[in-house]
Amino acid sequence: MLKLGKLYIHFLTIAMFIVFTLNDHMPELCASYFSMLLHELAHFAAAAAIGLKASHIALYPFGVNLKLKNKLTARVSEDIILYLSGPAVNIMLALISRYFINTFSDIGYMMYRINICLFVMNVMPILPLDGGCVCKRVLSGWIGVYRAGIVLKWIGVIIASVLFFAGIYIIKKTGYNYSVIIIAVFLIGNVFTQREKYNTEYIRELMYYGNKPVRKMRIYGAYCDEDYRDIVKKFLPAYYSLICIMDNDGRVKEFRTEKEIISHILENNFMKKN
Repeated sequence: MLKLGKLYIHFLTIAMFIVFTLNDHMPELCASYFSMLLHELAHFAAAAAIGLKASHIALYPFGVNLKLKNKLTARVSEDIILYLSGPAVNIMLALISRYFINTFSDIGYMMYRINICLFVMNVMPILPLDGGCVCKRVLSGWIGVYRAGIVLKWIGVIIASVLFFAGIYIIKKTGYNYSVIIIAVFLIGNVFTQREKYNTEYIRELMYYGNKPVRKMRIYGAYCDEDYRDIVKKFLPAYYSLICIMDNDGRVKEFRTEKEIISHILENNFMKKN
């Protein structure tokens, strides 16, 4: 990686620019990277506004990416500001390009098309895209982190599959346009290969309760067949509880937070009454 302050450029990106220059496609590539860079700079500004620290911006052959030192926020509104700031810039650039399309027809139409594509792609509810991150944050507050992850994975599979078959149809019609099917393959790959070093939603729940920092926490062990109502009896009012769920051989299967345990009990009681 070539480092220019907080801007990192992958060597394959430099090679790609050289190849595109030789093939007379430099304007399209520059317009794409310019739009993606402004997209990430919007995230950069939003991160600074809500108190997060950015590490650097990297230019990869497949796009531009902002690296944050941390992603932990206390409120949903902060995540919405962080993740939707980039798509907001793309739609603004698209509208500006559309307004100037009569004056600068080629450049205007190119910028309009690129930014509309970037906006639509980034707001899709698929992780790790901006729309997927917002959906995960919102759904985690309603149905818990674990269920939100499952729901988003299935949504990602469905959308990516639809795009994949749409891409095949476009190739049959045009004979050369592979862009949609490449995007579909990229999204399907992300759905099944994405791994986080840490689950930010999970850690956020441990760090904050009711938007206030959790100062005391206790960890409990419980077997997978143990009744959640018996687990709740162990909770102490002054502490926030983390439950380690184990199988009968004592191996850890998963962790559940106090909020998830209580929500599970309330849901079961509601279903029994209805």
